[in-house]
Amino acid sequence: MRAHEFITENTTTIQSLYGGNYPDRDEQFWDWIRPHEFELPLTVGTMPRHKLMIQLLGQYRAEHIYEIVDMLDDDQQEIVDRYRSDPSIGNKIIVLAGDRIIDGNHRALAAALNGSSIKYVDLAELGD
Repeated sequence: MRAHEFITENTTTIQSLYGGNYPDRDEQFWDWIRPHEFELPLTVGTMPRHKLMIQLLGQYRAEHIYEIVDMLDDDQQEIVDRYRSDPSIGNKIIVLAGDRIIDGNHRALAAALNGSSIKYVDLAELGD
C-alpha cells in the first residue's frame, strides 16, 4: 500500500522494533524513553516523502537536502549510500520524538534522497 498522508498501518513496541539491540546509552533516544515503556504499543505511520524532506530540512536547519549530505563524514556517507541501495528503505522505521528524528537519521536521509516515504513511530505518543 502506498501512503500519501500519515496513515496508521499497525502498531509495534520498542522491544520488538529493536529486538534488544538498542542505541548506545549516549544517544538522544534515552532522553525520550525508559525501559519500562519498551513494551507499550506505538502506532506505525508512514511519512510521505514531502513531509520527510520538510522534517530533515527543519531538523538540520538546511535549505536544500544536499546541504545535509555535505555535513556527512565519509563513514556517515557510506551508511547513507548503503541504505539508498536498499530497495525496502521505505519500509524501514525511524523513531521520532515529536518533531525530531532521534533514531534513524541515516535511513531518513537515504529515503529522502531516493524520493521515498518512510515508516515511523513517535515516542511522544507515550506521554510523560
